[in-house]
Order: sequence, then C-alpha cells, then structure tokens
Amino acid sequence: MRRIETGAQVLLKISGKRGVVKEYYDDDWIILEVDGHEISCALSDLVLQNTSGDAPDDKKEVLRIHGEIACYLLAKALYFGNGELNMFEVHVINNFPVAILMDYAFYHSDIKQYAIKKQLAPGETALLHLFRQEDVNDAPEFDLHLLLAEVPETYQKEYHVVTRLRPKQYITKIKAHTFLQTGLIILEKILPFAAAKDNLQVSLKEEARERHELEEMHELLQKAHLPDHIDLHAEKLLANVQAVPASEILNIQLKHARDFLEKAIRFNLHKIYLVHGHGKGVLKSEVHKMLKEYPAVKSWNTDYTPRFGHGATEVILE
Repeated sequence: MRRIETGAQVLLKISGKRGVVKEYYDDDWIILEVDGHEISCALSDLVLQNTSGDAPDDKKEVLRIHGEIACYLLAKALYFGNGELNMFEVHVINNFPVAILMDYAFYHSDIKQYAIKKQLAPGETALLHLFRQEDVNDAPEFDLHLLLAEVPETYQKEYHVVTRLRPKQYITKIKAHTFLQTGLIILEKILPFAAAKDNLQVSLKEEARERHELEEMHELLQKAHLPDHIDLHAEKLLANVQAVPASEILNIQLKHARDFLEKAIRFNLHKIYLVHGHGKGVLKSEVHKMLKEYPAVKSWNTDYTPRFGHGATEVILE
C-alpha cells in the first residue's frame, strides 16, 4: 500500500470510524485523529477516503454481474472473522456496451463524505468507498450521474439517480434471498431504454417480490428489536412500584412474561430467558407453571449463566 499523505481522510477497516492522518511513527504506523482523540494504528488497517476524486487505494476483488445490460451501484458486505456483519464496500459496475463517465457522491447526515469522477470502460468495475452498518440509521445518500461516451440507437445519453438507504429498506434487503446468497445489496440498477423494454417482465416480478417483502417488514422490524430476555423484577416493569398493591404485582409480572413468551414463539426465536431473580421462589414457580401451558416450549432450566447467574429460567422453544 502506498504512503497516505498527512491530512488525508481515512476509514478504519475494523470499526468503520473515520479519521485524519496526523503523522507517521515509521513507514507502517501512523497517528490518527478519530472523534477528537489521537490513536496509533497500522497503515494496513486503513482505507483512503479521498474527497478529491481518487478511488480507494486497496486492491479488492473485482465484482462481476453478467448478462443484463445495465449499470449497477452495489453494496458488498464485509464480515468480521466471527461471521458478524461489519461494513459495506460500494462498487459501480458498467455493463453498458459503451464507456461511461461517472460522477458520484456519497452523503452521510446530509454531509458529502466522498466524491469521485471516473470513466469506466464496458465491463469495468470500480470500488468507490466503504460505509458502516450504523450509517444506515442516518439514511445515507448515494448520488450517481452517468454520461455515455457514445449513444447507441434507442439509448438514453444521460442518467441521474439519487438513492437513500433507509433503515426499513435496509432490513428488507439484508433479509432478501439475493443478499443471503451473495452478500450484495443492489442500491441502483440503471437500464438503457432498449434494455428497459426487454426486461419489463423481470421488473414486474421484482416489484411483486419487493411488495411481498414490504408486507413482512413490520414483523421483521419487531423481531429485529426483540431482546432474548425479559427482566420480571417489579421495579423494571412498573414506574411506581409503591403505588401498586402487592397482590397485583405477581399478576403483572406473569402478564409481561406471557406476552414476551408469545412474541418469542411468533417470531420463531430458539431460546429466551425469563429473569425472575432468587427471592422466595414464588415468581419462578408461577413462571414454570405458565410454561407448561405452551406446546411450543420444548424445555427449560435454571442452570447458572454468566449473564443472570441462577436468577433466570432459560427456555428452549421449538
């Protein structure tokens, strides 16, 4: 990797945080300013984020999409060693039969973070930049302007698309079959006029599939935010415990336990924890009686766990 100039904007590969190069320790280590603090890191852990228009410096696997005449703007998933999703690379692929002049910008929190102008030959791919999974919370914007070097008959000469990746759309896309199989999110697919006619039926099928995915969105969002445990201690469930009669507290705790269990069953969770504490064991006993009412409960135990000690029941669901 060639030397990055001091003052350059870079991205940490592991955390996805942005920073500015301050100075070099030696040829391989630098001092980086991140969020107002100075840290040291290896040069190999950085990706150049150059707003002047140069593409990222690292050598990357070249993406290919064969067959369809289109220009693609893609996000490719990058994973930690444990398989957890980390961040995304943004690529553009020119599947037009002619060269294109690309003018691209990436915005985060409505601030331009990266921009590039580049010519792409037919079949050429360009890696543009990285963005973090957390950036989706701020609906990042991808602005792509294309100009064809030559204009075949029936083709449009100029194209301009602006795409915002919103949290709801993001959840739908990462649950989609295409992403699960390839790790790719298609941010934009630009078709010339000629290809648009040929692919009308394909587009209609894609729209139908997207409508179906959107219909499942509400439940997907609920499942994404459903924790794997519920704390049944009264002070966790009630804003003013002292105002509630002691005779009612147990019923309230069991209602919360039942509601949480039924959600877990509906969303096909495999394992949950009902945190009841130690105490006299009354709540634990009633929780265990409740579990017997649900055929979807495969088993339960009160074995020690690092998170809850012996104060929780681990429930295994079918």
